[in-house]
Amino acid sequence: MAVFKRIKNILSADIHDLLDRAEDPSSMLKLYARELEEQMGKIQTALGNQLFAQRKLQALIAETEPVVSRRARQAELAVQRGEDNIAELALQERILQEKKLEAYRLELGAAETQITVLTEQFRRLKDTHSQLQFKHFVYVSRSSAAQTIRETNDTIGQYDTDRVLKEYSKLEQKLWRAEAEAEASQKAYQILHGAVPKQNDELQSQVQEELRRMKEMKAATS
Repeated sequence: MAVFKRIKNILSADIHDLLDRAEDPSSMLKLYARELEEQMGKIQTALGNQLFAQRKLQALIAETEPVVSRRARQAELAVQRGEDNIAELALQERILQEKKLEAYRLELGAAETQITVLTEQFRRLKDTHSQLQFKHFVYVSRSSAAQTIRETNDTIGQYDTDRVLKEYSKLEQKLWRAEAEAEASQKAYQILHGAVPKQNDELQSQVQEELRRMKEMKAATS
C-alpha cells in the first residue's frame, strides 16, 4: 500500500531530510499517523470477526463430535441386532456429520491462521505508529528550539550593543553620583545633629588623658 511505503520512507529518514522534503512535516506526520490509526481500526474489526468465527467454529465442533460418536454407536448396535435399515440411517447421519466436522475444522484452522496474521500486522502497525509519534515529538521539540534561537538572534540583531553599553555606563555614573550625594547628605546630617561632635569629645578626652600622663612623667623626673 502507498501509505505504508510513505511511512517507511519517513521512519528511515533523518529529521533534516524530512524538513527538506516537506513544507509542513508536523502535519505530514500527523496525517500518516491518522492513516495508520484507520488501518489499525480495520484490522481490529477483521480480528474481532475472526475471533468470533473461531469461537463459533469451536462451539460447532464441540457439538458435532458427540453426534458423530453417537451415530457410530447406533450403527454398531443396529448391525448387532440385525436392523439394517436403522444401521444405514445411522451410518448416513454419521458420514454427513463427519463431513461437517471436517469442514468446521478446516475453517477453524483458516480462522486461527488469519488471527495470527492479523495480530502480527496489528503489532507491526502499533510499533510503526509509536515510531511516528516519537518522530513527531522530536520534530516539534527541535523545531520549537530552532524557532526560539532564530527569534533570539533576530532580537539581538535589532540592538546596537555598543550604544547600549555606553548608555548603561552613563546610568552607572549617575548612580555613583547619587550614592555620593546621599553619603554626603548623611554626613552633613550627623554634623548638624551632634553625632560628629560626640566623636570629637571622645577624642579630646583621650588627648587630655594622654597630656595628664605626660605631665606626671615630667614632674617625676624633675
